[in-house]
Amino acid sequence: MTALTWTTAQSLRELSLLMAAWLEGRIPSRPAYYGPAADETTPLVPVLAAACRAGYLTDSSQPGVDGPGFDGRRWRQRAAVTGYIPADAVLLTTLCESARLAGLAVVLDGQPGGITVTEADGRPVTGFGDLLPRRHLRTTWAGVPRPAVDQLVTARQLTIVDLTWGPTDLLWQVLAGATR
Repeated sequence: MTALTWTTAQSLRELSLLMAAWLEGRIPSRPAYYGPAADETTPLVPVLAAACRAGYLTDSSQPGVDGPGFDGRRWRQRAAVTGYIPADAVLLTTLCESARLAGLAVVLDGQPGGITVTEADGRPVTGFGDLLPRRHLRTTWAGVPRPAVDQLVTARQLTIVDLTWGPTDLLWQVLAGATR
C-alpha cells in the first residue's frame, strides 16, 4: 500500500487527514506552507488535528493574544479558525450550531473583508472569513491532484471567530466538542 501524500490525495477527506498529519509534525510541509506549524499553533494542534480527522479541513487558525508584540506595539488577536467542509456534512451543521449557541461568530462562504482577527495598536492587520476565489485555492493547492482540489473548491468555507480579544479557550472547547 502506497503512503498517502499531498501529490496522491484524491479527495477532500484525504486532504483533511494529511492536514492532521502535518499539524502533528508527521509531514514536514503542506501546500503553500513550508515547515512545521507556527509556534503559536502548538497548543491548538490536538483540537485542530481532531477537527481535520472529523472532516473539517482547517487551513488557518490563531489563538487569542493581547500584549506586546515582536515590535513593541500592542498586538491583539481573536481566537479564530477557517477551513473547508463538504456541504452535505452533518458536521457542518453541528459546528455552525455549536459555535452560534456559544456566542461565536460564524461566517459561511465568506463575507467582504471578513472579520478582523488581528490588530496592532488598534489598526487591523489580519482578517478571517473573506471568501477566497477558486483560482486562489487552485494556486494555493497546486501539486495536489485535481479531484481533491475540485472537492475543496466546491466545499463550504467555514470560519469561526471568538469576538473576544485576547486569550480564551471557548472556540477550542466548542471545536473539540463538535468534532468528537
